[in-house]
Amino acid sequence: MTLRPPSTLAQLPRPLGASSTKYQFSEVQGLAGSKKRKRYEVAAAVDGEGVNIYNVQFPKLVTSYAVPPQSSFSCPPCSVRQKSAHGSNAKRQTYCAIEKPKRQIQSFVDESGAADQQLAGISSNVFEAKDSDSPVVFLDVIPTVAASEEQNDPFDVIAVHKDGQVRRLAADLKSQRWSVQSNASSAAHAFEVQASFLVSFEDARKSLLRKRQDIIAAVVGDDVGVDADASSILVLVTLPVKSKTKAPSDVQVHLYSVTARVQADDLSFSQAKRLRHLMAITLPQLEGEKSLSLEKFHWSMHSSTGELFVSFDTGFIGYDISQFSPTISSSLLLENEQFSSTMRLSPRSIIGAGRSSVAIYNTQYMSVQAADELSSTDTTKAGSKSKPIKFISYLAKLGVVVAVQDTNLLSFDIASSQTRPSRKRSKDGLLINAIGRGIGPPALKAQNTIDQSSVHPLHPLGLTEVDQSQQWTKAKAELSALVKANDLVQFDTVVKSTFGGTSSTQAFIDPGKIFFLLGHIFSLPIKDSEPHLTISFLPKETFTWLIQSGHLSLSNILSAIRQSIYPRIPPTLPQGALVQALVGSKQSINLLLQALQGPVDLDTTELAHALTILLDVARSTSVAADDLPNAVTGTPHKEPTQDIAYETGTDNASSASEKVLIDAITGLNLTLTKLHSRPQDKVLQSIRSVLSNSDTLSIIHHLRHALATGGYTYRYTEEAPSAISSPQIPPLSLSTIVDLLIACIDAIGPSGWISAAGFASAEDTEATLIADMKSEISAALAGVEEATYLKGILREFVRYAETADKSTTTARKGAAVTTTETTANKKLGAKLKRKERHNGAQILVYDTPDNNVEGAIHSDTKILPLSLKTATGDDASDSAVSKTKIRKATGEVMDRSTREIGYLKRKAVGKYSFERIIV
Repeated sequence: MTLRPPSTLAQLPRPLGASSTKYQFSEVQGLAGSKKRKRYEVAAAVDGEGVNIYNVQFPKLVTSYAVPPQSSFSCPPCSVRQKSAHGSNAKRQTYCAIEKPKRQIQSFVDESGAADQQLAGISSNVFEAKDSDSPVVFLDVIPTVAASEEQNDPFDVIAVHKDGQVRRLAADLKSQRWSVQSNASSAAHAFEVQASFLVSFEDARKSLLRKRQDIIAAVVGDDVGVDADASSILVLVTLPVKSKTKAPSDVQVHLYSVTARVQADDLSFSQAKRLRHLMAITLPQLEGEKSLSLEKFHWSMHSSTGELFVSFDTGFIGYDISQFSPTISSSLLLENEQFSSTMRLSPRSIIGAGRSSVAIYNTQYMSVQAADELSSTDTTKAGSKSKPIKFISYLAKLGVVVAVQDTNLLSFDIASSQTRPSRKRSKDGLLINAIGRGIGPPALKAQNTIDQSSVHPLHPLGLTEVDQSQQWTKAKAELSALVKANDLVQFDTVVKSTFGGTSSTQAFIDPGKIFFLLGHIFSLPIKDSEPHLTISFLPKETFTWLIQSGHLSLSNILSAIRQSIYPRIPPTLPQGALVQALVGSKQSINLLLQALQGPVDLDTTELAHALTILLDVARSTSVAADDLPNAVTGTPHKEPTQDIAYETGTDNASSASEKVLIDAITGLNLTLTKLHSRPQDKVLQSIRSVLSNSDTLSIIHHLRHALATGGYTYRYTEEAPSAISSPQIPPLSLSTIVDLLIACIDAIGPSGWISAAGFASAEDTEATLIADMKSEISAALAGVEEATYLKGILREFVRYAETADKSTTTARKGAAVTTTETTANKKLGAKLKRKERHNGAQILVYDTPDNNVEGAIHSDTKILPLSLKTATGDDASDSAVSKTKIRKATGEVMDRSTREIGYLKRKAVGKYSFERIIV
């Protein structure tokens, strides 16, 4: 699962003069006969204001019902909507329990049709609960079997008081069917109702009562002659009034059946049949429950599975009350967390709002599936950051969690790993999704406090001794103290002594230690509601060692940050986060150059961001616009001459600016070289998504200049423009220039070139630029053709040179290297005759006199030996054929005969060869 930042659905009203306004929310149900379905709506009861209904799918206020300013609600409202069976009219009925100034139940009836939208009428009815001093804590509707034709609505209203009294009212609130005091509370054992839920009998027999056929038979027997599935099961969660601990084990759950038949007070139905008690359930005790206290708790129920859930400030517990003996189905306890609200999403996933983040937890593997920082949920003024978040409803089909924060109605979008909705079990609860995201339960934390002196901890690639583990623990404490003291020099010293010197880059190091170092160097603060990767602590020697050893990568940094903010999951970093962190706020490219020169693995997006940064740095450090090359400014291109070369030796340019400009060009070439090693489609995509058209055009000018200064577009008799004479700048190969030119041209695209007048001046239109690139490409192709033709002419010399290189390499591998070289030089008699210079190229002419030595080169140095080999005869043959052989049958080492040696030498010589074979 992924948790996205929330959006604001609506702003809740705040009554004037109300210092502590209370908001209560409930889901809106749609009625189709006796069946209910959840609608994409939420009902909000605001003290002193009224009841508002909001649409979640299309955020808007659907309707609103006002109450007197002095009114306060005692429980969440109940709203149902039903359509007429004979037309398009719709009827919405909303019920609310008002505590002050009078204890009463009020209904709002809103009837509307397609033809008379403007004439929609709202009526209101009130029922005064004068026979009870206890507030109403639950309101809902139950289906009915009409006793007469005068009954218009197919449901009645159920109201539950805090002292356990249950009353049944007609839908119009004009009459009370009955009022019964439940046996959950008596004079001897006073209980108060903490929560109440209404489950249809059809759902209850599949989940809540699926193993209690005796109870199902009793309910069906009471409803003989009517539809038994239209009955309802009332669940009351009670707690003793005199209980001091208020632990979950003190809670009792009572189940009652409410028949669908409408009865009058004078009928034969007794009070026990009106509200029949089915069973009482005591919740099991959780291990370590003695420390739990339900001072601030919230109950919820999932009727489809028969599970009861309680959430409190330190966690969440789920009870399966469908078993003969109730069990704990799921639990999540975090001692160091302070939850303002938690809610069930799936059988093994919950969402919780903690101190600093909203996260989705897996209760089976005790892991964090997704998280979002609370600072990013600040959709209103800054003062709302401290307001707690309360979850209201989860709409699974929309993948939306509705919550409230202060006066903001929020919507959290939850994206599942499944691309398409499926009825099968969700795959978000797999173990693979929990690896690396675990949060240890209290039981495991208690085990970790055991003395580890006799335990050998396991590490990757082997075991680590106890003394080494203790040394690393001591080093960690020392390094953490140095980070707090901001002592960079001593930090480098401790790292050297711990890791055996930062010069060692090949030895294996536990990744956990690397994560520890990176976690202290990098941090992830939240600025402007967005995460920004920054370098908060920079020991230079340690950082250089991390780069050279290849440990500096975005994946390692994310792992390090995940460990530092454990158990929260770091938010998704924006593109180019690592490059931006290396440059920093001072826009210094020294660390970026160091990373580009080392084996740091940067993806194409990071490299594209590096191009934009280097272009901006080069532009900002320019002394004057005329001195800045086209590769940086993107100005109109002229013919590649000496005028467009990188001029850094002007009188007005300072040495610091020259150095920064050289560093920027060095970084550009390094980045382009790394980009060339990536797939072409990824390079094209990153350039198109990150670089603007003007930046892409600047890269094109830079590549054209590299094409010119590299001598690829100039003939042998012409003089190429000069580039910066600095050994730091790595050259660009022809393949790199051509491939990246193609990628940049494709990234701009036809529409970009058509609208190129927006970033090209009047002196040089896009047509001129395209024509110049065409001529340069033609010149480059002509150079390639000329080089190929020249290689064909010099092919024999090239083959001879390759043979000479091979013979020299073979001779160096022997024991008598110096003797072999001296003998070869004596045989060849090579002497430098003269030096010639043609068109700027230096040619060395050697003279080898004819000493009548077998295999020597003739006096005319322009003639190569026919075999194109530097040596023939014994020198070549003896090294090719061994004088001994091994018999396959016995393994005996035997001497070869002269005839066999001659035969093997003859077979080793090619068909068309001019070599003398000497045996």
